[in-house]
Amino acid sequence: MKVILSFPRVNSPNPEMARLQLSKIYAEHEFALKSADTNVSVAAAREFIDFWHPAGCIVNNDRLPVELFRGIPTVYLHRSIQKLPPRAALVSYDENAIAKLAARELLSHGYASYVYIPHNMTATWDNRRMKGFIRAMDINFSEVSVYPSPPMFPHTVRAQKKLASWLKMLPRPIGIFAACDRVAALVLDACIFAELKVPGDAAIIGVDNDETICETTHPALTSVYFDHEADRRRTLDLLMNLIGNLPQRQNIIHYQPSGIVHRGSSMQLKRPDATVVAARDLIRQRATQGLKARDVLATFDCGRRMAEIRFRAATGHSVLEEILAERRRQAEALIASSSLKTVGIAARCGYASWSSVHRLLHRSRGSLT
Repeated sequence: MKVILSFPRVNSPNPEMARLQLSKIYAEHEFALKSADTNVSVAAAREFIDFWHPAGCIVNNDRLPVELFRGIPTVYLHRSIQKLPPRAALVSYDENAIAKLAARELLSHGYASYVYIPHNMTATWDNRRMKGFIRAMDINFSEVSVYPSPPMFPHTVRAQKKLASWLKMLPRPIGIFAACDRVAALVLDACIFAELKVPGDAAIIGVDNDETICETTHPALTSVYFDHEADRRRTLDLLMNLIGNLPQRQNIIHYQPSGIVHRGSSMQLKRPDATVVAARDLIRQRATQGLKARDVLATFDCGRRMAEIRFRAATGHSVLEEILAERRRQAEALIASSSLKTVGIAARCGYASWSSVHRLLHRSRGSLT
């Protein structure tokens, strides 16, 4: 069996899951996938390549020089075009599309000020994402403040307190676009130091929808998401075309974002209520797992009737309406993915048949956005 080598990005947050999904995809084409360590050195990568004599490589590690892969069909992920050989194949995010999506979400709520928090000012993708966000805001006659961070945003309490001092000087409420989920989590901590309520005084949107980060913060983080399985298959198709047929020019594919996963960090309430924020996070996490309105109301420190009144006062609708709307949102996101059949979508949404999902989409459409 021929071998494909994968070089994941440095400090990838969930390399095992990505490796498992990739292995299944490549096995369908009778290729074995062997993955390097996320922090592999140049010398170790060279030995890895010499050992396997791969049919092709997928490289998402910009610390590895392109010379390592000379003569090997290789797809590079998320690199600067300037750092690639003339006939390279590149797959990258559409940074302008990501920035526009985040800008529309924040602009729809009408904040007093807007902020971009970078991750790595020396990275091409970060600069493009920032410029795309600034341009989107400029089109809408709104200014963006860019946090003057060091080249790489440090993951320290001192850095978060410094950011907190900066955020406290801005007009509230603040619409914050963080370069990635990891930075968004740090921004959330900075808001705590600044005594800014999230949501309320500030709203935060990240990128990647890394559930190991987004689901473990309080409130949970809203994030731009991608159909990663479909993107991996497009990468595979590109690599298969390269094998035995090296390109005569650069071949570039841009991944489009699929949408935004709305969580507590950006959900605006008519009246601030921390218990309602937690209840909405619970609904978003478990709406498709048989969650009932009574389960949500039981999390309040009062009777069910008063809990329902509090939830409606804060959101403008009932707990049941919120559950149905979340099921609809998740169903529509799954429908947008071509990787699942209708039966699979129904099962993922907690229904026994597609007809139930069909009724949900038509019954709840327009009732809650």
